[in-house]
Amino acid sequence: MENYVNIWGRNTIDGIDSFEGSKWPALNSKNLEGFIEGKKNKNVKGKKEKIRVYILTAPKEAIQVLRAEPKVDSEGNTTYHGYAVDVWKELQTKLEDRYEFEMMYSRPEEQSYTKFAEQLNNDEFDIVIGLFAHRGGRIDLVNFATPIFVESLAIVHQKRGGTTRRLTQVFQESIKYVFILLAFGLLFGFILHLVEPKRGEVISNVRRQGFNLRRSLLTSMAAAFGEMGFLTENATLKPLGLIVIIVFAISIFVLLMFIQAEITAITLEKMDTAALTWDDVKGMKLLAPDGWGSTDEMKSLGIDVQPVKDLSVDDMIKKYKKESDRFDGVQLIYGEAAPYPIADKSLSISYEGLPYRNAQGYAVNPRKTKFLIDVNVEILNMQNSLQLQQICKSYYDAEFACQFS
Repeated sequence: MENYVNIWGRNTIDGIDSFEGSKWPALNSKNLEGFIEGKKNKNVKGKKEKIRVYILTAPKEAIQVLRAEPKVDSEGNTTYHGYAVDVWKELQTKLEDRYEFEMMYSRPEEQSYTKFAEQLNNDEFDIVIGLFAHRGGRIDLVNFATPIFVESLAIVHQKRGGTTRRLTQVFQESIKYVFILLAFGLLFGFILHLVEPKRGEVISNVRRQGFNLRRSLLTSMAAAFGEMGFLTENATLKPLGLIVIIVFAISIFVLLMFIQAEITAITLEKMDTAALTWDDVKGMKLLAPDGWGSTDEMKSLGIDVQPVKDLSVDDMIKKYKKESDRFDGVQLIYGEAAPYPIADKSLSISYEGLPYRNAQGYAVNPRKTKFLIDVNVEILNMQNSLQLQQICKSYYDAEFACQFS
């Protein structure tokens, strides 16, 4: 399949018209390079075009991998790390022979991506190093670079527990093992009757035809669930019978220990993930960042979300934990939410089965069309060499997040 460059918005490049949401079959990664070679030297020789780069940052020591997190080294120098900015560093290296970059940084509490798009449209900077959904009114304001991430709606919430929930989970996991134990008990009951057909005749009320088999079956099934009294008390003490009883007792013990460990592990695992369903989300009240496309999407679906302004994601999570009696979780996107359950074991993240999957990438000043094409070509080259996928997978576990084609 050929790779195509998406040019969003309404622009004209040297007589080639683009239109909203279009794909250009004529401009794939191979012939775009040739197209650019003929155009990129229009500047005065030795003079590079200046590009104002606006990097979206997270607070220091934030639980964050999507926006750029500042880190100060031993010499007092500040560097930024995070998925979007790490990809940009690679692109900047590939583009610095053509452009001069002026770096600008957002405040961590700035969260409105719609506002960033408006600032780009107002020519305040030329590219925003953050991940924008290709949707909504932003399409009329900016151009979007080729996607470098596939986003999903995600809810950060406290792990779901409670006695009723745990009992339900234990019952659901136990039922299959109950049938296994019944089958195991019946099988050994028949074997026990074969090796000790006169078992239990010391008891007067079982000296009738057929009652010995029932006694053996009842004994073995009771033993399968942990009651082994009849198994030893009514034995005839014949060598073969003793061997069968010992093997049966050891087998039951091992099987019961395995079942207990398995049910415990599965129940704890489910309590850890405690994934929400879409029906769960419909009845929840959620905090959400103001100005995010996912927040607008949730509101359009009728979900009770309270948009929050001027709070970083870290601070929003803290607000939720402090006010968990008022709110049921924080609605984010997977890229922002993924680190929190790792850093805070009291939290969980749900995203499977929830709506909203969206390709995301950098937003570019609509006046910088030639620069946009250069960026797109280098992103496609990183995709084709699998360099982009490697960077993405170093940050995110979800398979869908790094599937760009």
